[in-house]
Formats: sequence, C-alpha cells, structure tokens
Amino acid sequence: RTLMLEQTKSRLDALCGADQIVVLSTYMASALHEVGLSQTHVVPPPVTAVEYTPNPGRGFLLAGRIVHHKAPEMAYRAWKISETAQSLKIAGLGGEKMHFPDAEDLGWLSRSDLKTAMANARAVLFPSRWQEPFGITGVEALSMGTPVIAKPTGGMADWCQDGCILVNTVTEMVSAIQHLDRQPAEAVRLGQDGFRSVRQKFSPAILHGQLNDLYESTAFG
Repeated sequence: RTLMLEQTKSRLDALCGADQIVVLSTYMASALHEVGLSQTHVVPPPVTAVEYTPNPGRGFLLAGRIVHHKAPEMAYRAWKISETAQSLKIAGLGGEKMHFPDAEDLGWLSRSDLKTAMANARAVLFPSRWQEPFGITGVEALSMGTPVIAKPTGGMADWCQDGCILVNTVTEMVSAIQHLDRQPAEAVRLGQDGFRSVRQKFSPAILHGQLNDLYESTAFG
C-alpha cells in the first residue's frame, strides 16, 4: 500500500508539470479535476467500424483480462442461471478462469481472431467491479455490430448507451441474456445502433484530428 501511494504521488507530481493532459474519458477528467488538474482534454481511443453485416450471432462472449476486479464471476453466474442453450466463451487470460468449468476457453486471441469472435457472438458480456478508465472491449464489440450487456462503471458512461443493455445486478444480467437469447432480431437492432454510434463517436480520422489540433495549439498557441 505504501508503494502504491508513493507511485500515485509521483505520477501526480509529474502531471502537475504538464501544460495539457489528454485522458480517455470524462470519468478520468473528472478524477483529475478533483485533485486540481483542470488542464485536461478528453480524447477517447479511436476504434474503426468499417463494415457491418446484420448477424445475430450465437453464444455469449466474455473478453479481456479475466481477473477479480473485472467481476467475471458475475457474467458466469448470470449465464448459468439464465439456462440458455447458447455457450459462454471466454477470450483472454487470468486466474479467475479456473472457476468457470462450463465455459469454452478460447485462450488469448489475436486482434483479428478476437474481432471474429465478437462478430459471431450474440452479445459480449461486460461486468466490472472497479471504475473502468474507458472499457475499450465494449466499444470494439459494438464496432463489430455486436451488442454489449454491461454493468457501467467509470469511463464506460461515455459509450454504453447505443447498442447496450445496462445492468447492475446478476438478476438483471440474467434477464438481459434471456432476452437476447430469445430475440435474435433485437440483438441485430442493438448491434446496428452500436455500430452507428462507434462510427460517429470514435472515428480514427476525427479523433486523430482532435489530437493534432491539441498538439498544435500547445506547441504554437
């Protein structure tokens, strides 16, 4: 704990000397404002959404780091309780996977293979216990036209409207899984909404332009 506090203080001291600070989400900007750092600019990571073919997919996917603070057990419990005939697939690494014997372990996937897994899923499950700085896995799923069942925390608030079903409890996640299990057309509709939103909000061309403008204003302003 002492080491963590020392590292946090060192990082804060470094940020205090910056002319401008770029962060990924409104949540991160608010956290820095609370400690007196007002020179922040929100520029989320760019995510490419190029082509979408309507496809309800099969199976539910849990992707990323499978660790305690990501609350993967919430997704697993909800999937089990839902009694869906569709599989739960896990793409990623982490010690929590040993507690999910009935899930299909895909291991750590390449970027290309992960996108394929997302595109072919009925939905991506995104539980979380900590305050996510941004939660890019959810945006990447939406960019493939796949809806996200999310427990929104931290920076997820910047993207988890269109294409998402928001939940706060295991019971609510169970209901969301059952709903999309029985309503493939709804999964397609949500996926289309999410895909359009990603193209509008997270276009690389737009976000790279924002960063370039910020760099120029800092260097030559």
